[in-house]
Amino acid sequence: MQGSTGTTLFRLAWLKGLHKHSQKILVVLSVVPIAFYASDLCAQVNQTGNIHGAVIDPSGAAIAGVTITLTSPAILAPLTTTSDSGGNYRFEQLPVGIYEVSASQAGFAKYVRQNIQISAGFSAEVNLQMSVGSSTESVTVSAAGPVVDTTSTTVGASVGASAIANELPVTRTMPEMVAIAPGVMPTTAPDLGGGVVASFTLSAYGITGEATTLIEGINTRKSATNSESNFDYTTLEEMQIVPTGGDAQTALPGVFLNAIVKSGGNTFHGRGEVNIENQKLEANNLNALLRSQGNTAPQLILDAVDSSVNLGGPIIKDKWWFFGGAHVNNSHRTALGYLIDGKPASNYARFTNETAKTTYQLSPNYKLIGFWTQETQYFPDRFGSATVPQLNTRLFTENVRDWKGEIQGSPNGRLVFDLFAGHHMYQANYYAHQDDPQNIPSYQDITTGMFNGPNVGQDRRGRHQTQVTGTLSYFPAGSFLGHHEIKVGSTWMFMWTGTDEPNGVHGNYQLIFQTIGGVAGQPSQIQFFNYPLPDNRENLNEGGGFVMDTWKVAKRFTINLGLRIDDMFTWVPAQTHPAGAFGPPWVAPASGNPFLYTGAAQSFPRLSTGSWNTLAPRIGMVWDVIGNGKNVLKASYGKYVWTPGDDFAAPFNSNGVTISTYKWTNTTCTETVAAAGGCDYVPGSIDLNPNGPNFQSLLGGSNGSTAKLANSVLNPNLKQQYSNEYQVFFEREVAPGVAARLGYTYIQNANTWLQIPTQIPFNAWNIPYTVHDLGPTVAPCLPTATVSCPTTGPSFTIYDMNAAYKGQAFTQTEYVNRGSANADHFSTIEATLTKRGGSGKWTAIISYTATRNHQWIIPAAGINGNQAASPIATNPNQLLFPMNTTWVWQARVTGNYKLPWRFDISSTFQIYNGLLGQRTETYTLPNAGAVTVPVGAYGSFEGPLRPLLNFRLARDFKTEKHGTFRPNIEFLNALNSAAPWAITLTSGPRFGYYTTTDTPFIVRAGVIYNF
Repeated sequence: MQGSTGTTLFRLAWLKGLHKHSQKILVVLSVVPIAFYASDLCAQVNQTGNIHGAVIDPSGAAIAGVTITLTSPAILAPLTTTSDSGGNYRFEQLPVGIYEVSASQAGFAKYVRQNIQISAGFSAEVNLQMSVGSSTESVTVSAAGPVVDTTSTTVGASVGASAIANELPVTRTMPEMVAIAPGVMPTTAPDLGGGVVASFTLSAYGITGEATTLIEGINTRKSATNSESNFDYTTLEEMQIVPTGGDAQTALPGVFLNAIVKSGGNTFHGRGEVNIENQKLEANNLNALLRSQGNTAPQLILDAVDSSVNLGGPIIKDKWWFFGGAHVNNSHRTALGYLIDGKPASNYARFTNETAKTTYQLSPNYKLIGFWTQETQYFPDRFGSATVPQLNTRLFTENVRDWKGEIQGSPNGRLVFDLFAGHHMYQANYYAHQDDPQNIPSYQDITTGMFNGPNVGQDRRGRHQTQVTGTLSYFPAGSFLGHHEIKVGSTWMFMWTGTDEPNGVHGNYQLIFQTIGGVAGQPSQIQFFNYPLPDNRENLNEGGGFVMDTWKVAKRFTINLGLRIDDMFTWVPAQTHPAGAFGPPWVAPASGNPFLYTGAAQSFPRLSTGSWNTLAPRIGMVWDVIGNGKNVLKASYGKYVWTPGDDFAAPFNSNGVTISTYKWTNTTCTETVAAAGGCDYVPGSIDLNPNGPNFQSLLGGSNGSTAKLANSVLNPNLKQQYSNEYQVFFEREVAPGVAARLGYTYIQNANTWLQIPTQIPFNAWNIPYTVHDLGPTVAPCLPTATVSCPTTGPSFTIYDMNAAYKGQAFTQTEYVNRGSANADHFSTIEATLTKRGGSGKWTAIISYTATRNHQWIIPAAGINGNQAASPIATNPNQLLFPMNTTWVWQARVTGNYKLPWRFDISSTFQIYNGLLGQRTETYTLPNAGAVTVPVGAYGSFEGPLRPLLNFRLARDFKTEKHGTFRPNIEFLNALNSAAPWAITLTSGPRFGYYTTTDTPFIVRAGVIYNF
């Protein structure tokens, strides 16, 4: 910090005093419902919603031929329809917004129903009871619209534009925005200042990954587990979040995220915002434990500036609208323990977004929509931490781009269609530090987790996805055993991913050190990478079609019937690989040193790697218990297939990244000497024969890390993975605009894929070693002829494989299915209360979710996949503590309250169970290499609870001609929590070390301008 000593002491005293008193105040605020924002229950996972209902007279008889008009700032021009012979009417493809319905008929007073809020996919039943009277008379009802969907079984949460842009006291990044929804469990630490990479994994109700992340209907999914890109939330009209489950339109079982961008309007309007954070208004959350682990500074936000601007309006009123926005976030932050010259080092990040959308009313029945957005990221020193010094970090850049063209139409009142084509792409580039003045080799210590030297992972990874989506809805006249709404549709995505791995700065290898016999930093292994890799690619065509019927059997009873067919086809296109310093394939030297094997050039033909065609039924029931649309019981079942991911074919790609591990011993090259640039790998000092005595394993990966195992063979009998999901929910409108729900969800995964060795039988692991658990802070010790180990602590047996199975020839793997007896399943209970906006002074969502796991544990894969615990045990080491039967839970309160004099206060309070895990120990066996085994049940380790309290105080200053100014001040992590979000659980000197924590309490100030 800069400034005089007196100023610094005053600032610290002010922060300490504010923090001392604010904790008590804020805990009270966090449990008062009037402090939090609105969330709407939502239904079908569409970009639009609908309004439907019946027109009746005072006696309850249907009135046919009534002229019904729908108006809203969300639509380009008013819509008109006529009630049918049964008095029924409906409006489809309604953008998110607030609507007004009016009904006119000779002999009746005009009826006007206001304040009908439509969120994405919401089906609002609005019945109109007209009174006998003159057409010049008018009856206006302005009560809050329906909050319970009486036709769909899908449950979730929707957040509107005002809450997203003006109220929520969170950083507007994807993980932070999604974390406000019931059931969604964050997998990373809260981001209080921006600067966290956009790629992330969503988890809810036991399902991790397999998510659907849409912006304007474009799927931005990455692989099978991650979602990609941070949307510019200040440009959104609404964000819809469904934790799990959905009707037949939804393919995958994971979280469904649906972001809808603003569309302009018939009047010009704009918005600008600037938010600033600075370390001068940041506390210190280093506790005694963090200090004991050697931390001299917390995980700080040094400074952050977030600014955005957008503008929308008419090009031609009632005909053609435009909307555009731009956003930039600059953040300087630190990672816990990341130091340069003994001082906290900055992990600088810059994010930018540009967004454009246009809407054109081609005719009264047809509308065109165009959309484009781009995000860029820049991280000069990504991955810096207490165990990754600056030399081992990487410059990271990423460009993400999405676009679409769409047409919506209604040829007649009973037929509606929507068709669009779009594209999603991203290019992620990693660059190692090119300057290594001390000539430090690339290395890793598997005991301490320390890395150093230039990073060997310099991935240039691209992903492209072309998408075509179409739906057609039909509303037949009359009735057949009730009324029907038929919808059919299809989505196809043509996806590919590939990488370019250049030669490493220091060479295409990494030294491995570890503690051996109690002596730290001893050489044990060396990993060789088959770089360069200029031409690598895998493809996935993923598509499906659905048909669904919303069948209203009776006035109070609706059945949702649906059937999907999902089709996946993966392959590896033809490609080539140049010669390199290291294999595979390994080429023996023609002369000279017999140990100097090298890598050969190769060409590979196109290879089909798997296709699946799966039927997925969906059925649901909705019962309006009383008949007033306010008490609804919902039950559903659905089968949801899993995507293999665009990189599924990587293990079958002979042109993929491969990492060959060899035994390495050196009496003079210790980690200490290597860290000073005093020693290195000497070519020819290790026998690189892939079937020789030094070979230990072959792995596949990217970014310099192990990933999917290489050298896999196809399994023609591999069945498609899927989940069976069962849900029961009761929803009740407890007051105007207020709804509560209570529910239970059961999920069972089936046919889960595992990659296992094919050439090494279980009984090949027949060399026992008796080892002792020396305690969590002592490095494990393997007794050998040359190493004597302590015999204190509990003993257990681990197994090495027979030396006859060493060599590249035995590294072959294959995907197989788990049996039904080994299926994972999860049970979740949820309770949620919501108060939507549009009426009253407060809006809120309050939820509690708890999930019971019954899950087989699969840690990071190691040698041939053999030490990955799994339901299909391929070696006896996997029989140690292979199950997770823990509970995970979360509680959230979020909302906004309008105070006098145009002030309002918003808050989010979240609390999660402590991190769960199990302690592990890593042993380097003579034949199998590094083997990691657990020494306790999963859940035997539990970290502290993880609370997070944020709140914002704002005031609107309205001017007659110049719009509204909204200054605000936010208090983030107001409890100054230092909760851990990543903990080292490997036995050794760093066991129990926090590697990621909450950033300290910090004040953020900003101003918003709207006109």
